[in-house]
Amino acid sequence: MPRSIHPFALPVRALRARLGDLAEQLYPVDCLVCGGRVTGTVRLCGDCRGGLAAVGDARCPRCGRADSPAESPCGACQKRSPRYVTVHAPWRYREPVAAWIRAFKYGNRLGLERTLADLAGEGLAEWLEAYGIDAMQAVPLHRRRLVERGFNQADRLARLLARGHGVAHLRRGLVRARPTPAQSALPERRRRANVRGAFAADRRRVAGRRIALVDDVLTTGATVDAAADALLEAGAAAVYVVAVARA
Repeated sequence: MPRSIHPFALPVRALRARLGDLAEQLYPVDCLVCGGRVTGTVRLCGDCRGGLAAVGDARCPRCGRADSPAESPCGACQKRSPRYVTVHAPWRYREPVAAWIRAFKYGNRLGLERTLADLAGEGLAEWLEAYGIDAMQAVPLHRRRLVERGFNQADRLARLLARGHGVAHLRRGLVRARPTPAQSALPERRRRANVRGAFAADRRRVAGRRIALVDDVLTTGATVDAAADALLEAGAAAVYVVAVARA
């Protein structure tokens, strides 16, 4: 039997998130890598940012996989073309970026969100303009997992990115219609079946729009592919993917 959801669980956790935002703006921060003092809320100095592992130009033009010829889709995309058009994920899922994403998602390290949003925003303005993207929608969590975690890390990134780049932030354009086991706990061959039909989109909010799906990290791409399918079925003109990192 599903565990009951306390009616005040979400408001209390939302308040904690807001307090985290306030504390982040009131107190000075240190660079996450070298520990030097950094002005603003992005916790990276210029030198340390330059040392992070970027995906680079040798990436699949569809799924964004690194170390793939940029002239044509990789073997996996040629075998099964993704439902989304292309991916903007500037960084490789390597340390220390991978550790920051895990700490943000699982450790409630909300103070990392502006740094991760800034990393995801590398070159994003030009990319959004090139594809005419007019809205961002986070990959949603099922309500049960949202209560357990207290926040949707993808939605917090989407909010910052949409606000910073002047596009609409869709909050209810897409929902997770049924709970699914965590993708990270499944072998790659089972991930696509796990999320098939897991999402539902609101035609009134998404029809005719060019939507960027936002997530923290892209691994096999099965989740965003299923989400993109739901958006397209509801009339979205095209779907793209934005993430901080690509595995």
